[in-house]
Amino acid sequence: MLSALVMDRFTRLCELETQKIDDQLNQEIGKLAAEMNANGQYRSGAYIMFVQKQYANSLKTRIRATWQAMHRVINNNGEVIQGESREELKTIIRSSIDRALHDLSPRLEAATRDRPQNVSVSLVEAAQDSLQTHELEIDLYVDSVTKKQCIEVSPAEGTSYIFYGAVGAVQTGAHASASIVQNLAQEDRDQIVKAIKLVIEHVESSDQLTNTTKEETIAVANEALEEIGKEKPNNTKLRGFFDILAQTVQTVSAAPGAYTALQNALLALGISI
Repeated sequence: MLSALVMDRFTRLCELETQKIDDQLNQEIGKLAAEMNANGQYRSGAYIMFVQKQYANSLKTRIRATWQAMHRVINNNGEVIQGESREELKTIIRSSIDRALHDLSPRLEAATRDRPQNVSVSLVEAAQDSLQTHELEIDLYVDSVTKKQCIEVSPAEGTSYIFYGAVGAVQTGAHASASIVQNLAQEDRDQIVKAIKLVIEHVESSDQLTNTTKEETIAVANEALEEIGKEKPNNTKLRGFFDILAQTVQTVSAAPGAYTALQNALLALGISI
């Protein structure tokens, strides 16, 4: 079960992100109304269609931000994720979708109240798409962090695990001690930095991401650059950063090269995305 600290920080972060996304939605709807009014198409069928699309995009952006917030808080606080965490995370996403529907659906109805009687508007499809996408993301995330990629040795003196990648050995148990050996060559470090900068470039130029998502993703990328520049980077933090960057860049149709570059560069750290 997620700790009270994690849930508190997650809730506060979501509140801030939701407000930013709402502000962006209001700006887009206001801009759309002005343009349509100038063209004599205000309250037309095209207007109704565009308004529904903006609200659907806003719902999806909210849920994406919710998952990114949860992912970030879990990783930054070192929360232990186990197999039973899967359903808890899915419940959080479902609750977030329900809240988004409860908030946005009446507003969509109000924004399109003068539409013809035979024209309906709904955010159910967008909600279902978000649910399917993020339940899969949660499955992949939990599978990744719980996968046993280690071998056990010396059980009598405590358990020693050898992880394949840039991390050396980690010991657990009553007589355990922990040590981490980072063997990251400068060439590998440069490749990772180059991949992160390529992600930033694609995010900045994308017209598929909201300004809020761009700002958040670039902030995460800069944190990753700062961490990778350290003598002994923290792999746990980096995994969280890179998972967020990978999720975002995969939504940008023009950026498959950035995702592949990031994926290949992270092999030096033993991180797969």
